[in-house]
Amino acid sequence: MPTRTRLWLYFHGFTSRALMLYNLQENGTDAYLSDFDRFIKSPEINADWSVFLDNKLLFYHLLNEHEDHRVTIYGVLKYGRVYPIDNSAEPSISPGRWIRQTLDEEGSLVVKPVTGGGGKNVRLCRVTDDGYQINGTVHTASEFEGLMSDLDEYLVSEFIEQTDYARELYPATSNTIRVVTMVCPETDDVFIAQAIQRMGADGTGPVDNFSDGGLSASIDIRTGTLGTAAQYPHPDRTMGIQLDDLEWQNTHPDSGAEITGVEIPAWDAIREQLLEIADDLSYLPYVGWDIIVTDDEGSFKLIEANSHPGVKSLQVHGPLLADERVRNFYETYGVIN
Repeated sequence: MPTRTRLWLYFHGFTSRALMLYNLQENGTDAYLSDFDRFIKSPEINADWSVFLDNKLLFYHLLNEHEDHRVTIYGVLKYGRVYPIDNSAEPSISPGRWIRQTLDEEGSLVVKPVTGGGGKNVRLCRVTDDGYQINGTVHTASEFEGLMSDLDEYLVSEFIEQTDYARELYPATSNTIRVVTMVCPETDDVFIAQAIQRMGADGTGPVDNFSDGGLSASIDIRTGTLGTAAQYPHPDRTMGIQLDDLEWQNTHPDSGAEITGVEIPAWDAIREQLLEIADDLSYLPYVGWDIIVTDDEGSFKLIEANSHPGVKSLQVHGPLLADERVRNFYETYGVIN
């Protein structure tokens, strides 16, 4: 990229990647939430209340009134000890042994950091006839216990089985829906700013993150219909060769499943239930919810929530600030001028 172009992007608050992701020439830079505004200013929207979203254990307790939608947490790993949520084991028990015993009972578990996002350092654990899997790699019982015992400030939680439509998109990962909700500063009404269906792909590991080579398909907020999916160029998929252009997919490049036109089952029920939860927690005016749909009747689990959600996977489908409600929200909180 020419230095002049890079400097122009930097002056407008964008990294060089934005030129590939966004249609800046047609829409203009003012239509998009910039990287600067997202990273530096948007974290101030929820201010001190952000901790309830950034800390997954606090988020679990935040959903006490919405137990049907929260993921069960079995225990916390800290200081070389395990602290079961239900006090079913002594804190002095070996974390590795406790996790193995819990895995033997449950069959699958998710072990992830208490804080942080982006799917980093997530362990998907399964027990199979061959041994104990961590992100697909098989270990003996003693190896598994050793690897688990070294973890600090991690949560051990249930693995959520996704419903058929999501599994068919790409069966090797849990394919989450990201929904960003905002509270209108004037009316206190909660609204959905944007929603996308995320999908994993070969090379993304156990997660579906867009920046790791996953796919992002727009969701029609009214109907729950998926649009064409964007796929972020990533070295893991190109054998070390970084692609220059964003890829657009009507079908999944690895599973072959149809994407464009797929309808999320019982979307109306999912949307309305989520808006009710966001309204109950409206002292958190800005939330990026990660959802796994668990059946065709509108049931879902809230995997986690984000206090200043990433916008690349959203704005690749269109600029956020083209919606006047969204623009007004960001202006009210001083994110944009």
